[in-house]
Amino acid sequence: MKRNPTIILALLIIILFSCKKEVDENLPQIQISLPYENATFGYQDEIRIKATVTDDVNLERIEVKVTSSTGQVYFNSINYINSGKSKTIDTFITHNDFYIETGTYYITIVAFDGINEKIEFSPIQVIESPRQLLYPMVIFNGNVYDTQVEKLDGSNFSFLFGLNLNYNQSTFDSRNQLFHIAGNGLLSSFIQNPAVLISSTQVNTTVEGTVITSFHDEETNDSYFATSDGGIWKTDVSAQPGLVVSQSGTFRARDLLVANNKIMALENNLDGSQSRISVYNKFSGTLEQSVVVPNSFDVKKIIDIGETNFFIVIGNSGGQSLFQYYNLDTSALINVPNNYNSVAVDNAWPGQDGSFYVSHGTQLTTYSNNMQNWFSGIYMSALKVVYEENSNTNYVLTTTGLNQLDSGLGTLLSFTPAFYQPLDLHLVYDK
Repeated sequence: MKRNPTIILALLIIILFSCKKEVDENLPQIQISLPYENATFGYQDEIRIKATVTDDVNLERIEVKVTSSTGQVYFNSINYINSGKSKTIDTFITHNDFYIETGTYYITIVAFDGINEKIEFSPIQVIESPRQLLYPMVIFNGNVYDTQVEKLDGSNFSFLFGLNLNYNQSTFDSRNQLFHIAGNGLLSSFIQNPAVLISSTQVNTTVEGTVITSFHDEETNDSYFATSDGGIWKTDVSAQPGLVVSQSGTFRARDLLVANNKIMALENNLDGSQSRISVYNKFSGTLEQSVVVPNSFDVKKIIDIGETNFFIVIGNSGGQSLFQYYNLDTSALINVPNNYNSVAVDNAWPGQDGSFYVSHGTQLTTYSNNMQNWFSGIYMSALKVVYEENSNTNYVLTTTGLNQLDSGLGTLLSFTPAFYQPLDLHLVYDK
């Protein structure tokens, strides 16, 4: 008996399609009800998460987590397996990350039904855990080592480590526990044990010339060093310095400030005939603007006062102090009304919320960022002033030792080292 091949093919097609399963093309649905958008959570806070997840077939896997904008997961994640067609979530995730930085993060819920995946986000604000001061660290001209590093342990100094180098400059990165120190034509980086600050790894880089000044950028944790040969070097968490700026001609930086993605350098001509403020792009090192400072103005310091594109330039003129605003937008120096201590300036340092400290000879003075308020405190010749954020006090290094002053610049405590000449000061935090 003859068989019709067309009929047989048709029957096979019918059988094939009748056996084929229907494909699930419906995504799971996610509704987040808590936390509310942009709710704020601090360290050790519990983040309550309420949500409803549904699917028309089965929820094989649900993941609840907190992520950054790049998808990095923070804290602990919570997973649910084979939850059926509906799952009501009411759970908590604890903010227990000591090092997470303040910013916007996302409650992220991922639902998977075996074929389809749905992701839902809801933004929250996370506050970083406050850092705590471990100890002040002072660099001395030692009697055993050329440069001796010690910490203030209670009321006494205790030895950390020593280096046989002619000290120039240093910075300390508490977040990554990196100590960068310059001397003898080397820029050395030490990766530290944060608890006891014992040198564990040392990276040395040869730099041309003597390091004259340095600046640590708290936002990026990069450190910058300017040399007598016209180079501005940057070292980051990799502890591998790189040349960022090659200053042209005979101008050399004697003070640095990094802000608004700019490197601002107070530069002097090698023959001392002229000063200028040069602004370089922080990433490319390109010179973007340069302002010549009048010869009558002996500038000592540039200070970030927390105002967009406005900075304070501090120095002397005619034997008296002189303060001017530097406008980054217009490249102009603008006179500040004569509402300040007129005694000549030796140096200046940043304080809290745009305020700053100025050493007027033997008198230490604090100024508000708008220059409307100032007062002078104790008489002492300061080598360096560092504001301590937790105690609202100031650590002041002098030629005779270390002092802790209250917010009114009155003496709280004094610590005098034996035999050593203080050179520099850093505050070491737990992060």
